[in-house]
Amino acid sequence: MYNTSSPDNITQLYASIEGFDGDIDRLIDDWGILYPSLPDQESPHHRSTTIEGGGTSQESTSLALLLGQSYEPSFGPKQQSQAGLWQALLENKTHKFMYGKDEQFFGTNGIGGPAYEPLKIAVLDSDISPKHLKPFRMRIKARENFADGQQNAADADHGTTVTELVLKACPTAHVYIAQVTKLNASGESAVDAEAAAKAIEYAADPTGWGVDIITMSFGWTHINKRISEALSFAKQHDVLMFASTTNYGFAETNSILYPGRAQEVICVDAAEDTGQLAGFAIEDISQGRIERFSAPGLGIISAISGEIVDGSSFACPLAAGIAALALEFTRQTPLCDSKSVQEAVHQREGMVRILRRMSKLNFSSSSRFLCPWELLSDDDGVYGGDGQPGSARYFVAYRFIRVLRQEFGSDVGKEIFP
Repeated sequence: MYNTSSPDNITQLYASIEGFDGDIDRLIDDWGILYPSLPDQESPHHRSTTIEGGGTSQESTSLALLLGQSYEPSFGPKQQSQAGLWQALLENKTHKFMYGKDEQFFGTNGIGGPAYEPLKIAVLDSDISPKHLKPFRMRIKARENFADGQQNAADADHGTTVTELVLKACPTAHVYIAQVTKLNASGESAVDAEAAAKAIEYAADPTGWGVDIITMSFGWTHINKRISEALSFAKQHDVLMFASTTNYGFAETNSILYPGRAQEVICVDAAEDTGQLAGFAIEDISQGRIERFSAPGLGIISAISGEIVDGSSFACPLAAGIAALALEFTRQTPLCDSKSVQEAVHQREGMVRILRRMSKLNFSSSSRFLCPWELLSDDDGVYGGDGQPGSARYFVAYRFIRVLRQEFGSDVGKEIFP
């Protein structure tokens, strides 16, 4: 254990952490060694689209082809999906580190310590089936229909699956359900742009839900002015926003859907759980300023039907859940004492920096695959310790600050690390 009783020793500690980080980075440069690929499954998957559509005269977009109608029996209902390896690493490395031995940091700063505010995430999607989310019922804090219309009952599978993924990714988060779909003139469920804009504004407004994160598994090929205004409003209130890219990369070259390509939003691609970008994702884009992240979106088990579904719709809520873990870590000890860190990570630019550190860049694509255990984990397997100097949790807190200082300067985190 390091002695931090003097400034010289603290400086020595920081230097040791810098060296440790460099060693780890060199060790994990070989993606294949760290994260070997799994054999391909022989059984075909039913692709699920993002809730998206072309720029028609209607300010809505079709929800067609949400889930496969047939089911491949070889998987068996509710068996482990192809995203199981990634989920196992998330639970066994990141979640154990986040919440500590005996879950002493599960919503509190140590055993008997003060509680911190849970992360609040708004899910803009179809409606949900409360019955199929029963294990999480205490964490679903609101459910509101912003579209003022009916939807097909079957479409609830999409919203329920998206919500379940968020809840599993961040086990302490509170979720707010915003239904933004309704039946259009053709009798199909569609995302209504005005409803989505109202939901974004209400979710972001401190007098409304006042959420920390919004996840949106839908998009349009064209920019929508009303949505743009809502995104600007949410950014003004320091709300982080995530949106899926597209499932039509092979058909629409260089076309990330809106709001995924908006400057206020972090866009998310679908990938296999080994990091390989989905075949339907866009490989190259003309919008060079857009930094893309990816998460497992293939081989996901739908929450209601039990079928295997694919799509960037399902990668997006996982990315939002990982961002929630990062925000939550700043509310735990020792970062809970640094307001500057908490403010920095609530900015899109700060969160992008953190997500970069939590991801690996696959040589075959321009999208960074999220591996939260790259930052939030304890290589010694002792749950991160108590957060005091010398513990793994203390080291990771400093690494958080170092990453944020690259964007915001040396004043970030001075409350803890001068």
